[in-house]
Amino acid sequence: MDPNRDQWCTLLSSHNKLDRDKGLSQLTDQINLGLNDITHVENSLITLIQATDRWESCQGGLLASKLLLLHIPQCSQDFIGHLQDSCTHLLQHSEARVRFAAGEVAGALCKRLGHVAYQHFQHGVLQSIRDNMERSMELLDALAMQQLKDKMLPKSPDKDTKNEPQSKDDNLISKILHDTAGWQSLETGMQCLECMIDGCGKKFHPYINNELLELLFETTKHTNRCVREIGFRTLGVLIKSELGSNEKGTLQPGYKETKCWEKGTQFVDVLVAGLSDNWSQVRLAASIATRQMLTILTDVDASKRYFPSILPPMCLNRYYIAEGVRNYSQENWRLTVGPDGRNLVESYVADFVKFYVQQTNADNHAVREAACVCIAELGQKISPECLHPFVQQLIATLLVCFKDQSWPVRDAACLACGNFISCFPEPCRPSLSELHDLFVKNLSDSIQSVRQGAAISLAKVAEVYGNDEYIVIEKTIIQGLAKMKDQPADAKRYSSMDPSPAVYSVAKRIRDNEADLHTNRMTYSCGSLAPKLGKGDTENEMSKFYKQPEPWELADGCVHLIAELSRVSTFHTNISKLLPAIAEAGRYKQYSQHVFFYETICKQSSECSLTSHAARECLQFFSKNFGPKILRGRVEEFNPNYVSLLDSVIRVA
Repeated sequence: MDPNRDQWCTLLSSHNKLDRDKGLSQLTDQINLGLNDITHVENSLITLIQATDRWESCQGGLLASKLLLLHIPQCSQDFIGHLQDSCTHLLQHSEARVRFAAGEVAGALCKRLGHVAYQHFQHGVLQSIRDNMERSMELLDALAMQQLKDKMLPKSPDKDTKNEPQSKDDNLISKILHDTAGWQSLETGMQCLECMIDGCGKKFHPYINNELLELLFETTKHTNRCVREIGFRTLGVLIKSELGSNEKGTLQPGYKETKCWEKGTQFVDVLVAGLSDNWSQVRLAASIATRQMLTILTDVDASKRYFPSILPPMCLNRYYIAEGVRNYSQENWRLTVGPDGRNLVESYVADFVKFYVQQTNADNHAVREAACVCIAELGQKISPECLHPFVQQLIATLLVCFKDQSWPVRDAACLACGNFISCFPEPCRPSLSELHDLFVKNLSDSIQSVRQGAAISLAKVAEVYGNDEYIVIEKTIIQGLAKMKDQPADAKRYSSMDPSPAVYSVAKRIRDNEADLHTNRMTYSCGSLAPKLGKGDTENEMSKFYKQPEPWELADGCVHLIAELSRVSTFHTNISKLLPAIAEAGRYKQYSQHVFFYETICKQSSECSLTSHAARECLQFFSKNFGPKILRGRVEEFNPNYVSLLDSVIRVA
């Protein structure tokens, strides 16, 4: 007998998670090599599961039992029966990790025994989900409630608030707790249901009824984001089990008689809500469920039935800020529509426009940004004839987003307006005056990428509307560069905003790092609870997160604008007259940010076609007057790497 045979059993009951993981790994190795005494292993695991003094032993025993159920066909009926009875009461254990492990074992039992195991757990699990769907703050004892208040609410050191009414504070705590904190047995009950459905596979079909579907639909609308997430995960597993007969998603015969097809419209409405959720994790879970449904239902009837509702949110999520959601949604789009994406968007353009406009009113500024990017995409990729009836509506929507408190939203709206001006000059003309003022305001924004976007859009205005608009823009450039003489010696002294990169797209104020501002204040669990950036409903919406521009920032935007205008051959002669103004603006060095302004001048000069042409003429002049060999020698002495560039301009005999 191997003296180390039971070492894995000792490790499984350790307080240290790494030790428990090591115990599972050792047991896995023994299973792969072949267990000689399965009865001894089963008895050891039963002992661990029955340990009431340490939850670690119980969890380790459950996870090890799952391994046996999945990999050892010779497990005894007594062991299986004991696991069924143990999981029934352990699903209500006080430790969440034990409940999760019990749910995984229940799923393994369903995979091994089929619907018989599900029948054993069905009533208890579904009743637990119903009973825990709501919770009250009254269930928290006084100590737990005070601990939550201490963590979440600002506290004044000079004021005793113990005897004051706390209804407002309690409501705030309740909202944060209900939306973000775990929901205890409801989460684990849903996770157990997910595992059991996945374990049963297509054998679960007889148990899909209206009562179960309504319960799942209710969880996807739950106030708590963790519950909504696992609700969509469970829904995805259910769709796969009923519609798909194998891993490739092949349709089962008679799929149109299934509940998924019968209630298809309701399924799609729920999925659309999940794809539009404020939380990234919920969006991802809904995206997974959507893929399960649409990659299986690939026939023409399904397309006509579901595409108008579900394609717009799928399309928008391709630009969502969360990388996991964005990448998964891009793959979803390719799998669902293939090469027909543009044709489908044109077919349902009214549905896309309606959804995008709705999303520009979302509370989440990241959603508003993605909606603006999608509107710009419509202007770029959809045929003008198809989009023309909606141009006025989309321009009006973008004008509102142009005044958003979030700079990425303003930037996306700015670029989108420029695209629409290029594609639909006449429908955009009535809004040109307002757009011009907003473009110029973005041209002096404290965020460089916003200034670049404004320069691109203003260049399109000049290109589309001709010399009249160019004259107005040229005046803006001359005035902006001339204001450099008014630049204060220390710009930071006059700025309340931090020039460092923004977090959650929120511009920081200079005093934000002072310790007093971060003592006894509201705490946030994640970015979704960070300060909410308001929508641009009024002219004053931007004021909270907008600072007055520095003269150098406006001049920086003007340099970007000159570079963009130089790409239009019509304006080459006029633009060359502005170069001395740039040189004059570059003379001022009294402010600390002058290096950033110089960087912009150097970068844009190297990319400017006029500058390149002038440099070639200068080299040709030197070659003609000093001799090509002498010029080549001087260049080689200065930097040998430049010789090849010189040779491309001047041929040396």
